[in-house]
Amino acid sequence: MAKINTPVKGFTGTVVGVNFADGVGETEDAGKLAYFRRQGYTVEESAKRESKTVEIPEGKPEEKWTNAQLTAYAEREQIDLDGATKKGDIIAVLTKPSEPQGNGEKSEPEKDSEKK
Repeated sequence: MAKINTPVKGFTGTVVGVNFADGVGETEDAGKLAYFRRQGYTVEESAKRESKTVEIPEGKPEEKWTNAQLTAYAEREQIDLDGATKKGDIIAVLTKPSEPQGNGEKSEPEKDSEKK
């Protein structure tokens, strides 16, 4: 379980489904933890959570992967899940095209030279 400290000292209330008392809350949800980090909260991972090992399959994320595998892959690759917690949403974030467009530019001159 990760401990989350709010940027506002002493805050008591609920944020994205996590209850806070005196500025402190807890969750294991990777999507919520990513949200809190983006918003300036301090997230302290517990040793128990860090010792939890998930085997990540080789290759790119697929539908047959578990949520834990998808989340572990995102953490390893430092991909922000942008609050996604459902399997389909996580896969959509992880499989978004992110390759630089320079690859397409290299193939265009070859096509032009072949035409001449």
